[in-house]
Amino acid sequence: MGRPAARLSLFVGIGISVFAVADVEATCDPTPVWLFPTPSTIPITQAASDASDAPSANGVSYFAQGSTLRAVWNETAAGHTAGALKWAISPLASGTINPPTTAVLSNGVEYVFYTASDGNLYKTDAETGMTTTFVNLQRPGCVSDQFLAGPSVQVFAKSNATFQNAIIAQLGHAEDLVFVVTQYPDASGSCPDSANKIYALKGSILMVK
Repeated sequence: MGRPAARLSLFVGIGISVFAVADVEATCDPTPVWLFPTPSTIPITQAASDASDAPSANGVSYFAQGSTLRAVWNETAAGHTAGALKWAISPLASGTINPPTTAVLSNGVEYVFYTASDGNLYKTDAETGMTTTFVNLQRPGCVSDQFLAGPSVQVFAKSNATFQNAIIAQLGHAEDLVFVVTQYPDASGSCPDSANKIYALKGSILMVK
């Protein structure tokens, strides 16, 4: 089977006239730039790349597979090869990590944030792969409470003046916020499925705002 082709027509406008100067077929090369062989048949989450303002600009992709989060180099450079593993961590004994997201916080450090089926929100240093902190958001006694979606991060430095002024007024200092949405299955009794929440947590310490 041949490679998929797309027809490209190039038009140039001069004054009120338009001239067709080229009509060619573009061929797309399906060969991957790199391929990382995962050691399992468990589905992989959508990947997140380094934040555009990451201090080291490593060019790394982060994705989860089951209970493991991996960081893989995007490009070949001094000391590493494209598609090579940078680090991998498994903070869960079992369960599933949801799609991660990256952000450079107000302290200038890039972190990877991700939720999991254990009801935890995790914060991992993107450079070292060390999990700096996590918080459990399950209701007391509700061990089935979990997350099915990844977090979103609102970075203080990239927000408008309204957000920044409100944060300064409430907290007295710059702060980034991490948003997560719970998934509470119906476990009857004191654990109903009608009490889901959207949490906004301080990015610096993962404390509810």
